Amino acid sequence: MPPEHAELITSHGHEVEVAHDGPEALGKAASFQPDVAFLDIGLPVMDGFELGRRLGDMPSQERLVMAAVTAYGQLQYTERFSECGFSAHLVKPVDINGLFAIVAQRAEFIPST
Repeated sequence: MPPEHAELITSHGHEVEVAHDGPEALGKAASFQPDVAFLDIGLPVMDGFELGRRLGDMPSQERLVMAAVTAYGQLQYTERFSECGFSAHLVKPVDINGLFAIVAQRAEFIPST
């Protein structure tokens, strides 16, 4: 996620953590426990498909909503996104309204305190 997208989501009252590769994201997810994860498929070290599978295997992430962010818009990738646990797919350049739609959709499932 570009820094400007992270800043914009933060400015709307959401807590955001940014990781620059798969291992860093797994480390942050262990303590941060996000509700939504936007995963770039073209991450270095570990691609977003592998990261999605690993996050999906973490018991602490059972309610995590994952969105693939990628330049791959072709239909042949749709099945692979689904197999790796992604519930949404955003094609670059990402429309900020698409990001907020996923955040808002996830927020509907979080009980109010």
